[in-house]
Amino acid sequence: MKKLVMMIIYILLNTIVSYSLENGDAFIGDACFLPGDRLSPIMYSDFSFNQYTYTFSLTVDSRWQKLLNIPNSLLDRNNNYYEKGKWKIEKKDRFEYLLLKSNNNFTIRERLGMLYHPKKLLLYDKDMLFFDSNPGIKYRGSIPRVVDVKMSSFLTEGKIKYNGNNYYEPYREKLRPWVEGVKGQGIGEWIELSTDSYETPISFFLISNGYVSFEKPCLYKKNSRIKKIRITSKEENIDFVVELKDTPDFQEIRLPKKITGLKPTFRFTIEEVYPGTKWDDTCLNLIIPLGDLPH
Repeated sequence: MKKLVMMIIYILLNTIVSYSLENGDAFIGDACFLPGDRLSPIMYSDFSFNQYTYTFSLTVDSRWQKLLNIPNSLLDRNNNYYEKGKWKIEKKDRFEYLLLKSNNNFTIRERLGMLYHPKKLLLYDKDMLFFDSNPGIKYRGSIPRVVDVKMSSFLTEGKIKYNGNNYYEPYREKLRPWVEGVKGQGIGEWIELSTDSYETPISFFLISNGYVSFEKPCLYKKNSRIKKIRITSKEENIDFVVELKDTPDFQEIRLPKKITGLKPTFRFTIEEVYPGTKWDDTCLNLIIPLGDLPH
């Protein structure tokens, strides 16, 4: 009986739920653009979705207006840009794309790769981050964030290092996963995240599996993905294994308790993989710590 109860608790703690963009979803965050060789954010942008219509707004200065080619007629006297139109979801090769069509002749971005959770929305223009929602802006509180990344190994190809930079520096470069760097499928290899959860406790992680490229979605199947992952934290006395679905979409992994601290550290270890059709490099796109702020 005791074993049955523990198994039920384990299942409840580690249930993975699938999500889809819903009527009434609204997100505040940063829109990101490329004025030079590095992405820069425009703060306090927002997306709202209602049935099959959407709104998008942001405040731009002359530099951004020129870069984005926004017509003067679409800016108000305070340089606010407001877009309204129709939206739908396109699914292709396991990936989801957000298709937007403004009611005006101008649409700031018509097709965006999407990683969605009710409390987190990431939109990508090809493989460059376009929008990053931040619930902390809405509720005026800091949310958990990754402050340091370590790993047992990582793959290097020429000048490209698959070392998890995007886990804590989302504006730095193109979307790029952590890829273990040993022979074989990397069983036992790990990536470790130091987090800052001083104000908002960490309740769960969002995990995006595999090699995610909205420009080249074929890379997802060609590389290995994680099937079973062990999550540990020595200082928080956490150690459990969860089975991930074979999808690039966000998967919510609940922790057995809420974690509060200046820099709690979590290790994610590869236990089992879904083999790639061409390469045995095992890839993990993103890990995002989140708390239970209201949506």
